[in-house]
Amino acid sequence: MLNILIFITFTCTLITLGVILWSSRKNISTPEPELKPEPEPKKWLADKIAKRIIAHTTDDKSIQGLLTFVGDDSVLISGAVLLGETPTPMGGDVVIARDRISIVQITEGV
Repeated sequence: MLNILIFITFTCTLITLGVILWSSRKNISTPEPELKPEPEPKKWLADKIAKRIIAHTTDDKSIQGLLTFVGDDSVLISGAVLLGETPTPMGGDVVIARDRISIVQITEGV
């Protein structure tokens, strides 16, 4: 009977020791690579701000003016003039959606 008690005590001690060792083991995994932030994408036409442009739209209109802002989906043209047989001032600033622009010409000078 004493042998059985010694065997059970020894077995329980081994199991307890195994659980302690198993639960305290270090998580050995491959370290994840450090993620670097992606650079800000360069906005289309951003380097042409403060240049005089002519924007040709998809509905065959041409607008001339000073490019003052370039957004992700639009441009702002200050002092806009609608070109045609007789140029027509548009009364200030004009916002044109990017998907409405077919061609942009950068004219000489500012």
